[in-house]
Parts: sequence; C-alpha cells; structure tokens
Amino acid sequence: MIPHGVDLERFRFSPADRSGRIRLVSLSHAAPHKDQGLLVPLVADLVDRGADVELEATIADEDDPAFVAGLRELVRLAGLEDRIRFVGRVAAPRFLEGADAIILPSITELFGFPVIEAMASGVPVVASEIRSSVELLGELGWYFPPGDATVAADRVMAVLESPLAGLYQRLSAAREIASQYTWERNARSVAELVETVAGQHRTGR
Repeated sequence: MIPHGVDLERFRFSPADRSGRIRLVSLSHAAPHKDQGLLVPLVADLVDRGADVELEATIADEDDPAFVAGLRELVRLAGLEDRIRFVGRVAAPRFLEGADAIILPSITELFGFPVIEAMASGVPVVASEIRSSVELLGELGWYFPPGDATVAADRVMAVLESPLAGLYQRLSAAREIASQYTWERNARSVAELVETVAGQHRTGR
C-alpha cells in the first residue's frame, strides 16, 4: 500500500477535557460501506447506559440522497434527533477539535484518512476492526467487530472511563505515528513504484 499523507500543521493536538456533554464525531461521507446506520443503535445504547452523549456526523444529503434519508428515518424512529446531527461537509481540523472520540464503523476502506486525521488531533479512534484501521493504529485504537453496535458502545465507554494521564499518553503516541504520514513520503513511494515498473518494462519482465 502506498501511504497517503496528512498536513500535520492543519491539525491541532487538542484532546477533550471531559467537560459538559460527551461529543462523539464520525468523519466520512455517507455510503453503505461506511455502515453509518450503526451510529444510531450505538448512541441509543450509550444513552441507555446513562452516558450524556451527542454525535455529529459529516453526512450530507447530496452524498447519497436515498441512503441518507434512510439514516434520518433511523434517527427519528429511535427518538434521537436531539442526540445525532448530520452536519454536512465541514473542514476536518475544526470538526475534530476537542472531540471525546471518533466513531468509524466502515465495513471496508482503502486508506483511513479519518483515522490519521483523528490521530493527529488527539482524538481517540473507536473503529471497526478492519485491516486499514488496524495497520494505522495498531494497539493504540479501540476496535469492535464490524456491525456490532454493542461492542462499539463498550469501546466508547472504555475510552470515557480511561484515566486521563494514560489516555493522553496513548493519544500522544498516536500523533507521533501520524506525523510519519507525510506527502513527501507519499511522493517517494509513488516515485519508487514508477521506477520499479519502468525497470521491469525495460528488462522485459
């Protein structure tokens, strides 16, 4: 896999201070393979556990009108209109600032831009256990089986109940990893791939 990059200067390391309502975020366009429907039972489960949570998702109607309409209906049927908001397309750095956790329920991904961006921002990543997320985060993430809202809620509670000192240490380590994903590294990887393919073509392989 050719690693993509993140402009670290755009993302301020700003872990949540745990004051006020718990703010969860989900950073992605709306699409069935992103499995955003899981966000509804996840929030419902957390509320049932007594957590005062809200969730903002960067979902816009123009992403997939029929799919988004279905998501809105799920929110309405669950009575969570005051807990779940679709904020449309917004700038990732500002959106992530001070979030208590990011929820990434995708069933499949190629490269997890939101994972790297959250790592750069000091936001705990609660993600489905798919290869792209695990490769980026390793032991620094909180994982759940794809489609399992109950275990996802368990992982969110684990984040919220983590002692702050240990949590900040973990988030700092994640930002250090994110700092290695530069566009310079991306360019070098692309150049190396081009040179390899060109070399094979010249030798007739």
